[in-house]
Amino acid sequence: MKRNILSIGIIFLICLLASIYVLLNDIDYSPAPNLISNVKSLRPYKRKWHKTNFIPIHLRKGLDTLNLIRPYGLKLYGDNLYVVENEDSIKRFNLDGKYLNTIGYGKGKGPGEFEQIIDYYVRDSTIWLIDLKRLSISKFTIDGDYKTTYPLKNIPFRIVGENNHKLIIKVLYQPKLFSSYNTRGELLDHFGVLANNQEKNPFSFSGWLIPSPKKGFIFVSSLSSLIYYFNAQDSVNKIVTTPDGNPFPSTINKSTNGREQFTAPKPNIITLNATEDKNVLYLNTLIKKNSKSRIKVKKDTAILDRYNLKTGRYVSSTYLPFIPNYIQITGDTLFCLFRKSGRIKAYKME
Repeated sequence: MKRNILSIGIIFLICLLASIYVLLNDIDYSPAPNLISNVKSLRPYKRKWHKTNFIPIHLRKGLDTLNLIRPYGLKLYGDNLYVVENEDSIKRFNLDGKYLNTIGYGKGKGPGEFEQIIDYYVRDSTIWLIDLKRLSISKFTIDGDYKTTYPLKNIPFRIVGENNHKLIIKVLYQPKLFSSYNTRGELLDHFGVLANNQEKNPFSFSGWLIPSPKKGFIFVSSLSSLIYYFNAQDSVNKIVTTPDGNPFPSTINKSTNGREQFTAPKPNIITLNATEDKNVLYLNTLIKKNSKSRIKVKKDTAILDRYNLKTGRYVSSTYLPFIPNYIQITGDTLFCLFRKSGRIKAYKME
């Protein structure tokens, strides 16, 4: 009896090991096809350091003590702060931290409901929100009144307005990075080829869309040292390089039984987000420890990089004494969102 049990156990173990062997041989971990950028050379250059003190500001209405639920996407439009909470709504506050209203009716598939808000854009009294899972764009007033929802042709990731009648959406898994729509939800065009094999490297082109002071928009790459200025005709008319000199990294392609699964690259230098104020473009740059950057840091360090918004000329950099996930700036006030704590903090820059 014991011999039979032992024999069965050995057979089971052999089958299990054989199954694991077959499975591992069916999985191929490899970079996606190499990316060749349309920028011929990326040369790193030295930062110009500007010492800045960050003095905490108490927000009188209590926003700095409010624990938001899974917050992200802090933005500032006019005199209001906006932040996505729990993927299904947006909270609006004034600059004193007073809660004004909620935009979105919560989780769901009904009118004004969302499954995953991935980005949004405010223009005057209108806010446009894109839903990653529902492949849709919804229109609200900033007071929270729902207007309409339009389906999108591709997977949306970022949104910005080019003018009162045109919306630019960065999309995933497509040969061209951007789609343009009118405000009636009608597709106008696909554009944006910044490197070859873009559709095979969907996570290599993460980044931020900024309204241009002229007609067009600005694309700030998160994972490379590149900033693209697009004109009103949706063509690149200027490319700016940032100090670190990094090309687009390749997406990791995990192929299982012929099915492709993409994993985002993990570079040591990341632009966590970008914003603009008074003709200055600000980049919230994370330098990880042991990175190959010109800057040698003993721990993960955040840097505030400044550029002239119109010309793209690099101006200066400042070490941040903390690592915010998102920043927004108005005048000499810096607003920071710290996702782990769910807090928004304000600092005076001197």
